[in-house]
Amino acid sequence: MAGRPKKSGLESKTARLKLASRNAPYWVAIGEGQQVGYRKGIKDGYWVARLTDMQSRKKVQESIGTADDQQDADGKEVLTYFQAVEAARDWFKRSKEAAEAKVAVRPSKNSIIVSQAMEIYIDYLKTDGKSGKSSEQAAFTYIYRDPIALKRLVDLTIDDIKAFRDGIAESPRRSRLKPKPVPKRARKVSAKSVRKPKGKWALAAESMDPETLKEELKRQRKSTANRVLTILRGALNHQVEQDPTIDDRAWRAVKSFKKADGVRTSYLEVEEQRKLLEACPAGLRELVAGALYTGARYGELRMLRVHHLYLKAMNIKIEDSKTYQPREIPLTEEGCRFFAKLVEGRKRNDFVFLRPDGMQWGKSHTFRPFRAACDAAGIEPIPFHCLRHSYASLLVMAGAELMAVAKILGHADTRMVEKHYGHLRKTWLHEQVNKFLPPIFPLEPAKSQAPVGTTSPVTVPLRVPGKKKGTKVYDATGGSTTTWTVERAVGDDDQA
Repeated sequence: MAGRPKKSGLESKTARLKLASRNAPYWVAIGEGQQVGYRKGIKDGYWVARLTDMQSRKKVQESIGTADDQQDADGKEVLTYFQAVEAARDWFKRSKEAAEAKVAVRPSKNSIIVSQAMEIYIDYLKTDGKSGKSSEQAAFTYIYRDPIALKRLVDLTIDDIKAFRDGIAESPRRSRLKPKPVPKRARKVSAKSVRKPKGKWALAAESMDPETLKEELKRQRKSTANRVLTILRGALNHQVEQDPTIDDRAWRAVKSFKKADGVRTSYLEVEEQRKLLEACPAGLRELVAGALYTGARYGELRMLRVHHLYLKAMNIKIEDSKTYQPREIPLTEEGCRFFAKLVEGRKRNDFVFLRPDGMQWGKSHTFRPFRAACDAAGIEPIPFHCLRHSYASLLVMAGAELMAVAKILGHADTRMVEKHYGHLRKTWLHEQVNKFLPPIFPLEPAKSQAPVGTTSPVTVPLRVPGKKKGTKVYDATGGSTTTWTVERAVGDDDQA
């Protein structure tokens, strides 16, 4: 039996009653990657356990039971601190055994099906330190629900892969809205009632004619089909790497849809950014400014803490990113002054951006206030993520190297930047051509008049007296007109 952990302040009821109520648990480490937490509720407290994979940093959390704050412990549902530690260790042991059994039982080449290949691939991504979020979401949304999930890899055909790809492209656009029950009778709506703001897709759809909207919907579904097909190919190719005898011609023969990817066309000019910042209320204004100065994602900004700022080195460090890969974002002098003033007097572990009530920003807390700020600023409503696009777009149009922009945004290479912002590079190319390509027919400079009271110098050309002079003038089409004049000898005017 393992020894008791060191004192943590959670052992006694009296110590736990002094803690503030909050949603996040108070964690205590009892082993490497093993933690026990106490979540203080309004009435009762609850014990939770958390297991962290030290390689992939993946965290799994499990509820253990109720704390003995208001009730006597029974060892099953109501637990003391030490009983919660033992229950957590038992759960850690069972989780480890289940993970080892899952690795040991590997299906053979002839029996493995697509859904099993996806599970192995997602585990590989997470273990290898890569982000498996998008692959896992695509698997649950599209692959596991399709008949192809039950197909064996050795039985897959080109028609199966095409049917899966085309099925996604022809399916209607998914919506996050939950179906509402049909009301028994019509409800009267007051004229003073405020309508909920529309989403970004509803606003974009209002500006399109029916034919354009139809084509845009088709393009979006094809783009989704391409992304899911790429994830499916990755899972199947991972199996081929493990067993080269698997025939992969079926999924290699099916190509992605062409001309299905869109480009980032919406961004804010500098003047629009100023208007937006002036229209934002306190709290949101600092968050918007931080996005414009760094180009970071909303999730990265809301988790940013004071110790992530390195103002002397003029950069900030993003640790909790979408790809699990930390990166550094350089700051301008204006950005350094902004962050220095914002975190003045704060502690190292405090969040940089806070709501007006002093709490941390949540996942969807900016939707309504940001939409209201856009309306107040007189600009077209945009999602908060468009601030990241504005940051990248202005950098690209100013002539920044695409690899530098990709590193700042957190991309491994320039493919995503070229895909979404490459069209903005054309403005820079036009400027380069106009600056360095010499003209074939240069425009004559306008004759400047000398100021009154000054005498401009006169240069007398040395020409042969009485000789004809031809002046050839070129036009824009390449043709020319020659005019002949007879020059008088120098000094003829004085003699006359």
